[in-house]
Amino acid sequence: MRVTKLAIFCLFFWFSSISYSQSVEIYVDVSKRSPLPELFTASIWLDGNQLVKNLTDFYMLKKFLKENNPAVIQWSLPIWLLPQSKSFNDFKTRFKKYIQEKPVQFLIKTEKRKGFWLIVGFPQRSMPAWLSSRSNWNQPALEESESWTTVQMLSPPRDYNLWAALVEYVLKSLKDLGVKRLGFFVGHEPNWLWLGNEESFFKLYAYAARAAKKVDKNIKVGGIGPWCIHAPKEKYDSKVVAYSKFAREILRKEDPGPHNEPMLKNFIKYVSKNNVPLDFINWHAFYTYPPRFIKITKDIRNWIREAGLDEKYIELYPADWTYWTMPSMKYPADILDTNEMAAYIPTALYYMHKAGINWHGHDFNIRDWGYEKKVILRRHSTFIGDWPIFTRDGVIKPSYNAFKMISMLEGGDKKGTFILATDTSDPQITAIATLNSEKKRVAVLLTNFCPSGKMKYLELLNLIKSDKHYPQVAKEVEMIKINLKGKKINRKSIILFWNKLIEYTEDTEKKQVLLYFRNLIQTYLKKRKSLQKVIVLFKNFPFNYKMVMTTYTIDQNQANACYLNKSTEPQQTKTICGIGGVIDEEIKHTKQTIKAIIERHLKSLGYTKQAFGLKKIKSILGKEKTNKIQKVYWKYLDAINNKQGVSLESTKQVKIINITDKDFSLEIEMLPNSLKLIIFTK
Repeated sequence: MRVTKLAIFCLFFWFSSISYSQSVEIYVDVSKRSPLPELFTASIWLDGNQLVKNLTDFYMLKKFLKENNPAVIQWSLPIWLLPQSKSFNDFKTRFKKYIQEKPVQFLIKTEKRKGFWLIVGFPQRSMPAWLSSRSNWNQPALEESESWTTVQMLSPPRDYNLWAALVEYVLKSLKDLGVKRLGFFVGHEPNWLWLGNEESFFKLYAYAARAAKKVDKNIKVGGIGPWCIHAPKEKYDSKVVAYSKFAREILRKEDPGPHNEPMLKNFIKYVSKNNVPLDFINWHAFYTYPPRFIKITKDIRNWIREAGLDEKYIELYPADWTYWTMPSMKYPADILDTNEMAAYIPTALYYMHKAGINWHGHDFNIRDWGYEKKVILRRHSTFIGDWPIFTRDGVIKPSYNAFKMISMLEGGDKKGTFILATDTSDPQITAIATLNSEKKRVAVLLTNFCPSGKMKYLELLNLIKSDKHYPQVAKEVEMIKINLKGKKINRKSIILFWNKLIEYTEDTEKKQVLLYFRNLIQTYLKKRKSLQKVIVLFKNFPFNYKMVMTTYTIDQNQANACYLNKSTEPQQTKTICGIGGVIDEEIKHTKQTIKAIIERHLKSLGYTKQAFGLKKIKSILGKEKTNKIQKVYWKYLDAINNKQGVSLESTKQVKIINITDKDFSLEIEMLPNSLKLIIFTK
């Protein structure tokens, strides 16, 4: 890094188009500030099922909440909790037992202390026999790996008032436990996981929302969580969803379609027409090209206005998002363990903020064991490319460190932190900057996001379309899109097709424009693989002269457990994170140590057979011994997560700098898919 004084500071020259000069310029004006939005926090979607079944998930939650301050946690109750109940009274008994579980008690106590929004709700596949309109219809509703989902579980309730009473009971129980900021969500991809028409699902929401407000008018309510905002409800003859013959017949009779409008749009209309409470609109956002969040939000706001609702009072909320999607990627996907995933997170939040999105909920501990098991058995590594921000054994991924950087923007300022005005000459190199209330701390999070796969070519297309010469090649670009549809898109195929266009174009002027764009494409593709010089231009800095500059880094070498494991694997493999490297070996050693401790204790009690399930072992060991062993296990995990090359703290660099002008520049070099958090303190 190099700090220099600027003789002339051109802050007010904001780039309106993409500049691909040798360096990228980031502008930070400290005088232009506003309160830090809740969006810029480490907010998550928490799977309550894994939370009580897996000791590693409890470790993950404790570490996460110790080191981060989320604004929102969407908490899905366990998928077995409601469907396995035999009656309303039986559910009450089960729910009371569930909320007494140690991880759940920890979550609730932390909410009371930290004051985040706890948005609770049932998974979509939750309707029990005593409430379902198709009681004991145990035929599969879906085929293939989803065949455990029954018709009963996806059906509307037989009694909506009983459903409302259920919601009321859950929320009242949580209020009685002292939860301060409580919400209730209805819906998790009902656009395909609902064996009824749209009206019946909107009615489900309406009864839940009114029940919630009956408990406390301050409880926030919302929905409906489609798999994307434009998703219509899937028809009985869907080519996307593998409905069973039973489900297809039900949908053919009760909901034949056509479904031409997005289900979320129709929901907003229903809420307005029937005067139903609505505090937030949530949806799922998988592998969303970051600038596209702006377009998505415009559509939702238009639907809100068209329905006659006031958008000022409705939070916009991608409640389940990550850098993955089907069918572009298989699952598991190794890229989820890498620094590319980490770089996507602040870039996505940057554009969510530009779009006016209020909250978010990134995947935290959600899993799909059916798909993951195959990779686990084949690979024998903690790195399998799963959704969580920890590996399945509790090792922090680069994505965890990215959220930790976001949390550090606030700096623990209880009086309030401000977000500063920033701009960039390159839309994929972004900056989020903050100032504390005492004006003694400035933090800047820089991200150089270089997507691979399909998103790289979405970015390239966006670059071409933003160029002033684009109208002259618009037809040719569409030809390329048509010709490459369904084919493997890569640098070679794009350049090859572009060269053919140049070869067969006789118009001299058109040929020059095509040559211009070919050079632009080649420059872009080369740039995304090379070291990038970034110049941060500060305006109106609040303090000068001697200051402390602390820097943290995530890149392909640092704060990256995936890379550390890959660089130490004993035999080279094709996997991104390697197999059998230092992280895998330490996890293996940890498991062997814990197993030996348990076996010794069981032997001392007279047990010789070790083939016990976790519940049986816990009951034999007793609460006190189980807690001691758990602490030993967590101590080993902490040692791994605090290692050089894994933890964010291991990248910390501190230097004293002298600034004599409130307008100055900072020059930084950034690797592709890297993040740098720079903190200035007086």
